[in-house]
Amino acid sequence: MRPAVFLDRDDTLIRRRGGLPTGDLGDPAQVEAIPGAREALARLKSAGYTLVVVTNQGGVARGVYTMVEVDAVNAVVNELMGGVIDAFRACPWHPKGTVPQWTREHPWRKPAPGMILDAAETMGLDPKKSWMLGDAERDVQSGKAAGCRTILVGDGAAYRAYHPDEPRTPSVADFAVARIEDAAEIILNSRSARQPAMPGEASRALVVLPSWIGDAVMATPALGMLRAARPGALIGGLARQGVDETLEGAGLVDQFHKAASGGIMAPKVSAQRVRMGRYGSALLLTNSFSTALTARLAGIPRRVGYERDGRGVLLSERLHPLRRRDVEPFKRAPDRQNEWAPVSACEYYTRIARFFLGDEAPPAGPMRLGATPAQEDAGHAVLERAGVAMGEAYAVLNPGGNNPAKRWPAERFAQAAALLSQMGLRVLVNGSPAEGEVTGAVVAESTRLVGRAGAVVDLSHCGGSLGALKPILRDARLLLTNDTGPRHIAAAFGTPVVALFGPTDPRWTDLTGFLPPRRDRRAAPLERVVVADPTLPPELVADDHPERCAIEKIELSAVMEAIEALQI
Repeated sequence: MRPAVFLDRDDTLIRRRGGLPTGDLGDPAQVEAIPGAREALARLKSAGYTLVVVTNQGGVARGVYTMVEVDAVNAVVNELMGGVIDAFRACPWHPKGTVPQWTREHPWRKPAPGMILDAAETMGLDPKKSWMLGDAERDVQSGKAAGCRTILVGDGAAYRAYHPDEPRTPSVADFAVARIEDAAEIILNSRSARQPAMPGEASRALVVLPSWIGDAVMATPALGMLRAARPGALIGGLARQGVDETLEGAGLVDQFHKAASGGIMAPKVSAQRVRMGRYGSALLLTNSFSTALTARLAGIPRRVGYERDGRGVLLSERLHPLRRRDVEPFKRAPDRQNEWAPVSACEYYTRIARFFLGDEAPPAGPMRLGATPAQEDAGHAVLERAGVAMGEAYAVLNPGGNNPAKRWPAERFAQAAALLSQMGLRVLVNGSPAEGEVTGAVVAESTRLVGRAGAVVDLSHCGGSLGALKPILRDARLLLTNDTGPRHIAAAFGTPVVALFGPTDPRWTDLTGFLPPRRDRRAAPLERVVVADPTLPPELVADDHPERCAIEKIELSAVMEAIEALQI
């Protein structure tokens, strides 16, 4: 039995002329192909898939048009798609119709799987080897019920415009993409569609890791997917200094290669360092041209990543990232539609990991980190130098950050430190040596407010390191922080976090769905995010409104309310 791709018609392959949502469409003259659909179907057809359109046409039951007109529209659709569609199935029945012949519920009407099952039986197709593509959740549900793998295409806005009363629920689709070309890419790169694996592809994989510490932590769900799908594989990581130290002890990467720092020769130097790993495939979690060039120069045959920074020619398989025009609510904004959509980094990385793994992809788990024995010892030594007794409860404040605009004022951190001290917690102020001026200001002012020395301690004077910071954050009762790497480290260990956001949209780093259980096993939330302007309309992005979203607008009272909600 043959594999097939079952496709919804309206707002997946076509729309009403002029770019309007399709709705009831019985006039062939109004049919307009969605850009990229013809090319996507041509690729699927060339790969050997049977193409079947399955479409609900309740307009027949409502008397808007007839089945003759449905067939006429379908003929135009097939012509616009290059004549590659093998069959159409159309459901004219609807329980709220006006034409008696068609007014009833029917097993062909999606989300029921009747059209798919009928085509499979009469055409010799195997639903379990097949895919269902559509722009609405009912398409996904129909495919799932028939046993197909499913892809949700677009954001479903057109469907919701005609069904405003239907409740919105999370999609159960196996994949969700912005464009039908991306759906075709996923299908063609699934294990059943690809050519036999090249030597070493499955057994040795390189992951080009993000450059920032927080991003590296948010990549751990994707790394966990790779480890779960290929438990016997050697997984290497190309990492900048600090990223390797952050991920050590998590059991996600077997071998680290140090990425060369900037300069025109950096890609060549990095390629020389990873070439000895004899990797068969590379998963690029970075977006830069230089890292794609590194993988190409290293001679890695399969190179998978997002098509950004003009690097598509260097990738063997590529996925298009989402732009604001592709995603609700950003597509409702008045401008900046071509800019990248603020998609959670966790989701961004797991999406490309699913694309890389195809049929092998397991569900994504939460963020996770670990600490090596040496890091445990280093963390204990820092706490000892800070005067923290074994078992003493403490909170960590992180007032620094690479961008001054993202730093909550030091005097307010000091006020929060004084209040935490009154709650019986020792307060440790974390920062790099370069942030000594900020941490020193917090400690000096909070000590004045508390009225005694030693209640608040500057960790930047205690000889710490990134590796030592991990167990310190893991064992803390609370982390109060700006939007910086320690936020993600603490959250990955299950430590309660209050994160403060100014002119950076929190949706770039939304951790919803990727947080582990709280380390203290309490039922309270693990994280509270406090934003400078909670009234900013959802279609607007905080990055574009730095004055309105200035971090100085966050009041101490809002921060303390967030801390109280965590029930530390």
